[in-house]
Amino acid sequence: MLCSFQNSVETSKTWQMEQSFDDGSWIIRFREISLPRPVHLAYPVSVKGIRDHLLMNELTLVALETSILVGFISLAADPGSRTARVTDLVVEPQHRRKGIATVLAIGTVDWLVERKITGMSLEMMLKNHPAINLSRKLGFSPAGFNDVYYSNGQTSVTFYRKIN
Repeated sequence: MLCSFQNSVETSKTWQMEQSFDDGSWIIRFREISLPRPVHLAYPVSVKGIRDHLLMNELTLVALETSILVGFISLAADPGSRTARVTDLVVEPQHRRKGIATVLAIGTVDWLVERKITGMSLEMMLKNHPAINLSRKLGFSPAGFNDVYYSNGQTSVTFYRKIN
């Protein structure tokens, strides 16, 4: 059921990455830009990949609205580094912008604290403006990027947040 969620997103803004090397230092800037028309972004993980995450990850929380499944978050924990990584955070389109993703993310904190996990990371396509805004709203800070992370060739940006 979770694997059949409509997990793509449409956006009219994106982030543009600029890199330069000047005087012995790399300078990397991310700049928000408006697109001439909305762009449809497919979820970068296959149905099989989502299924594997749900089976192997240590935590999956679901959101229900009047007994209907409307969203989920799944985390993979690394006790050695005391961090967890959000592998999937999906809310059905008709239920977005209602705070469901925020509630799901906040709902993981007690589980993280119980396991002495001190940090959480999540990555998304650089073009996924709504996900980047959510990350920033939740107090995550940029922590890195990978030029060709996804199988579709898209750049990923990683955000990290300490858990108290």
